[in-house]
Amino acid sequence: MMSTAPRALLLLARHDSFFKAGLHLARQLSGETTRTDVIALRSRGARLSPGQVAALGLESKPRMLSLRDICERPFLTDYDVVLLGLDGRNSRSFLRRFQDVFASDTRRRPVVLCYYPGVVSRFLLEGMQSRMSADLVLLNSPHDCVQYDAMLRGMGIAVSNGLATGLSYLDASRCRRGAGNSIVFFAQPTVPPAVHERAYIVARLLDVARKHPRHRIVLKPRHRPGEHTLHRDRCQFADVVNTFCARDRLPCNFTLSYDPVEALLQDAAVAVTVSSSAALEALVAGVPTRILTDFGIHENLGNNFFLDSGLLCTFDEISVDLPFVLDERWSKRHLKLGSNGREQLVARVAGLLRERDERGELPLRSARLGGRSAEFRAFVGREFGPAFSDDLDSRPWRRLWWRWQKRLLGAALRHLVFRGPEKGLLPAPRPADSVRPGGSGHG
Repeated sequence: MMSTAPRALLLLARHDSFFKAGLHLARQLSGETTRTDVIALRSRGARLSPGQVAALGLESKPRMLSLRDICERPFLTDYDVVLLGLDGRNSRSFLRRFQDVFASDTRRRPVVLCYYPGVVSRFLLEGMQSRMSADLVLLNSPHDCVQYDAMLRGMGIAVSNGLATGLSYLDASRCRRGAGNSIVFFAQPTVPPAVHERAYIVARLLDVARKHPRHRIVLKPRHRPGEHTLHRDRCQFADVVNTFCARDRLPCNFTLSYDPVEALLQDAAVAVTVSSSAALEALVAGVPTRILTDFGIHENLGNNFFLDSGLLCTFDEISVDLPFVLDERWSKRHLKLGSNGREQLVARVAGLLRERDERGELPLRSARLGGRSAEFRAFVGREFGPAFSDDLDSRPWRRLWWRWQKRLLGAALRHLVFRGPEKGLLPAPRPADSVRPGGSGHG
């Protein structure tokens, strides 16, 4: 247990995945006297739906505040610990404001912890630099910790604030498996991104359903239509399935499910995905897991994270009787399990709080916001004006306007290409086309 327990804890997040990981971290850090406040960063495109709130176990929607409202000294000094569950850009903005607020007086400032909600397959160092000014950066694995420490040494920073704690929700005791009668495909919002790629996934899952009629084949989308996550889903799997349903009768053992990952893993014989963090949950729960390579292996897909894991395969290899395999060396590098990471986290936070109480203050971690030196940031602000002084996060209004116009044009083109004048995501079959959806023609 923490010898110096935080008396008040603030969880600041923006998306459901960050809330999920943050709530588990809050429970690990909280003592009997701890008050935990959950606040959502105000954003037009990041509101939690009632279903997402219920899945997180929250009684009501979190209060929404802007960074300006949150980063005020009277507000922040009410807390001993801030769990920062934001994307890289918003993490930089928070930490910049935080350092401005406490630059001249570090008394009663809270300890700031940054964490990740899932697998990081690309922009690893960039994301780490966005969070490096926090008191502690919670990393997913020993491999990430080695990369982070090497990055700090390259910048001339001797003392590391990185800590390999693993994903907070990876706990084998939370998932009690049953008989295991289903094959579950865990989808992602933007992987793979294209309509024809998602149509391929649905077609091959229908193949598997026809091949194994006594087993349940489940397609689990990342979220329901209309809900928001960190990455925007521009092509819902439900629409693709409806298109197939209109063209042919679907197998009765194929289903689309929005049940929580933990519930689906209880009856899973095999878990399949392209690169979802649900694969790690399945592995921890002892479910045979496979990572698809039908679309290749690269950073945009995220399956590069699983290289040398022994899990890579194609749809042709998917069946209900796959054995559990996992390379031990890969597991030691990329998985952090057990109570050791949690105990280290509790001890590190307790040490920081003790230091603050004994010294009466807690010095700020670093002036290298986002990895950029103070001299570089000062030069940009001086030479290019205040539009660029916010750690290069803000852009002149002209660039913002053109970016908005580009998004509108892109949305219009996608509508014409993928939907066209008629409804449906897929082209109608030609009269001479005898290939059934899910048949060998899609393989």
